[in-house]
Amino acid sequence: MQVAVVEVVFLTVLCIAACVALGFAVWWLLAKVGFISKPLPECSWTRYCCAPRKEEDAEEDEERNPLMATKRYSSRAALHVGQPSECGLLATNFEKEPFSEKATHMYSWTSKTFAKRDSRGKILLYDIDKATGWEALFHRSGTSLAEPILWKTCSVYWAITACFAVAFYVMHWVEGKGYGVSKVLRSMDIDSDRNLEHIATVTTYTTALLGFMLGMFVTTIVNRWWKMRTQGGVGALWSAINDIMMFLSVRMPGPEDAVHKETILRLLLAVHRLVFIEARELRDDAELERMVEVGLLLPEEEQCLRAVAQGACAQVVLVWVNRYYKLLAKQEKWFTVKDSRQLDLFIYRARDAISDVFAYCRTQLPFQYVHLLTFTVILSNLLVAVKCGVAIGKSIAPDTPSDCVYSCTQVFHVFFVPFSYHAFLRLCSELSNPFGTDFMDFPGFAFHCDIRSEGFAIHKAGELAPPGLMALGSGGSLKGT
Repeated sequence: MQVAVVEVVFLTVLCIAACVALGFAVWWLLAKVGFISKPLPECSWTRYCCAPRKEEDAEEDEERNPLMATKRYSSRAALHVGQPSECGLLATNFEKEPFSEKATHMYSWTSKTFAKRDSRGKILLYDIDKATGWEALFHRSGTSLAEPILWKTCSVYWAITACFAVAFYVMHWVEGKGYGVSKVLRSMDIDSDRNLEHIATVTTYTTALLGFMLGMFVTTIVNRWWKMRTQGGVGALWSAINDIMMFLSVRMPGPEDAVHKETILRLLLAVHRLVFIEARELRDDAELERMVEVGLLLPEEEQCLRAVAQGACAQVVLVWVNRYYKLLAKQEKWFTVKDSRQLDLFIYRARDAISDVFAYCRTQLPFQYVHLLTFTVILSNLLVAVKCGVAIGKSIAPDTPSDCVYSCTQVFHVFFVPFSYHAFLRLCSELSNPFGTDFMDFPGFAFHCDIRSEGFAIHKAGELAPPGLMALGSGGSLKGT
């Protein structure tokens, strides 16, 4: 019995060492070919997959294979004003922060972000037909397949599976040699059909329960993310800014009034920028200095914001906007103080949106719920790894009937289930704060360019309204009718 125990210990240590060496070799090979180390948005599988290409390259692709041609996205750049010299007080911002968009086979993205420390850019739009078609099978960049942390996490399960497979294969192999370990194997009878069936039953129940629990978790996270983009947060702030510009453009249509509208738009753009910066808790003197450099703040405004507490800068600038148009209202040249109450409502909506953003970022889902879900996922995946390892070791053993289909099914099981569960957990982790620096987070810089262009277009619409239409509204007749 002592000899058998020594043999079991020796074989176990040998199997673990072999699997660790194999794991390092696989990891080195994957890193060598670029499968887990390529930065976004590059992709090593095919040059048509993700690498941005020039227009002439795209035309060449279409001639060679129309299915692999670059997607002709409707360019968001068309929304943005062309000549910075025509943009008044916002000319500096238009010049220093032009909109930039790049298109790939699967999606369009922008490499420009608010913070220079962001190097991967942000996704803008993806081709829903390709994302839900066969192209998705061969696309890696920007997906969970390109997350090194997922491969590192799942490699532990695969190493455990390999250890058990090798261990049970060796024990079956030495069983006919008369070694003492065969007695241990027969007494434990771990890989009998009955025991494997019991383990498979437990695995089925746990994975089914986890699927339900994980589905609820993902739904909650996605709903929070969508609300932050539309009903509250960024969407509500965006809507309030456009409403303010609409109010001013209707009541201040003269070219001589442009300085007031452009000043308010500049401050509102600064509010939007500060929300993204403070939501990531990255506000510092360098960020404020950059806002002065790109024309969103004046030096005296930047000095005032330096003394403001973290998280309050955006709301402080809203106070400045409120006071500014109240001073305009007291002149009673464009609108009265009573009329300005409508602007107050827009400012309150913007402040509520900012409050929603910080509440979202600073209020996570209950820790015990997230920990329990992750703990359950890990235990379930460990059970899957052990079950698949034992089944593979038995199926390839020399003294058992060979069943390649069964072995391949177990390999697929141990690869697919752990990776899928941890991929969903990773997805929820990234969506929990969409104001961060991940590739899938909100493209704050693109939003800034869109709000700037929309606000400026609304501002100019009041000045450049069709004269005939305005004459008709004044009691005249419409020309050409």
